[in-house]
Amino acid sequence: MDRRTFNRGVAMTIGLAALPIRGAEERTWIEEGFEGDIPDFHTFQGSYAADSAQAHGGRRSLRVEVEPGKSTGGAYFRLGEMIRPGVDYEFSAWVLAAPGTTARLFVSASDGTARHAKGQDSGGKAGEWVRLAGVVRGGEIRETDRDFMLGMGSSGVCWFDDVTLRETRLPPPPIASYPVVLKSLRGGADRRVSVLSPG
Repeated sequence: MDRRTFNRGVAMTIGLAALPIRGAEERTWIEEGFEGDIPDFHTFQGSYAADSAQAHGGRRSLRVEVEPGKSTGGAYFRLGEMIRPGVDYEFSAWVLAAPGTTARLFVSASDGTARHAKGQDSGGKAGEWVRLAGVVRGGEIRETDRDFMLGMGSSGVCWFDDVTLRETRLPPPPIASYPVVLKSLRGGADRRVSVLSPG
């Protein structure tokens, strides 16, 4: 195994290690396409409404609009007891942004003094549906965290559709798994070492 093959193996293995591990025991907490009754969202500097003019997977989406005079705002799923320490989660949504607008999808919690994002993604492209996705690692959830929310934020007008939140199992982050991966690959490389004799 030459150095280039070895380095490619490291990169591919670390890349695969970052993917969620699927399992039959995973529980889906949110799977919302806004086709029926709209949930009673918490809002901050924003308003929301079902909109049949734009949709990704069905007939309607959720339009989220910032209040006049504000730079950002949003609508929030109240997660209650869905988020627990030691459990990994992944979340996603499809978003359509108005020109010059950025959408943000995030899970946040309160520590009693301020709110902190536990996982987030942002982006958006005018005229095109884009998928935002993120994860929350169970090891980063503290016992003192409370009032978890899944936020759909906007810097103007955005449409959200096909929002999901589910439990998953995440491998260790690349920085933690790298030494193990490196040791394994080097062991495999050492077993394949060949010696060339002169002549």
